[in-house]
Amino acid sequence: MITVEDLSYSVLKNITFHVPRGMLVAIIGPNGAGKSTLLKIIGGLIKDYKGKVKVNAKIKFYLSQHLPKELPGLNSEVILTGLEKSSFYDIDKKEWGKAREYLSLLGLKEKPYDEQSGGEKQKTLLARALISDAELLLLDEPFSALDVKSSNVVYKLLKDYVKKGKTALVVTHDLSMVSKYVDRVICLGGKEFLTCHVDEFNLDTIVKLYGEDFKVIHHVH
Repeated sequence: MITVEDLSYSVLKNITFHVPRGMLVAIIGPNGAGKSTLLKIIGGLIKDYKGKVKVNAKIKFYLSQHLPKELPGLNSEVILTGLEKSSFYDIDKKEWGKAREYLSLLGLKEKPYDEQSGGEKQKTLLARALISDAELLLLDEPFSALDVKSSNVVYKLLKDYVKKGKTALVVTHDLSMVSKYVDRVICLGGKEFLTCHVDEFNLDTIVKLYGEDFKVIHHVH
């Protein structure tokens, strides 16, 4: 699906990796490590890089970390814009039903997009990405405003999505969700570039990325 060879741009230096189709992949690392930049390069939004980037996907969907503050219409209507139909008149009953199904799955009520909280807006825009049925989803910190319960729901939706042979790359700082749900991890900003299967993602890997001062805090529930 994605092949990157000897990629260099800004803070990214000589990056090489391959992502097969049907994978949920997390891109992690400290602030300023180039996570968003890498996502934009893969999405074709940045072109003046060095190296080779090949993406075998006819339809790509990029979701920025910056939420639109205002969008006209109900949240279900915003979700349906992911279909890229020329008019709402072109949307059939099944597609309207799918939008409302996403509202239910994500714990959202039908209401104007502008009246939603930050977390509700994130879930609405994620549903917009999912309903697009794109072969490749590129999601830049899409869950930063979500609580743990909501994060679990959206990661489960993404797992179901990639089971259909599609691929999703997610920029995130939430390492607990990474170890629980993703298939592969791309680690930026450490002493060396790391890419590994989630089974190899352990404390030693994290220390290489964040340094010796990294601490693991165990939460008691």
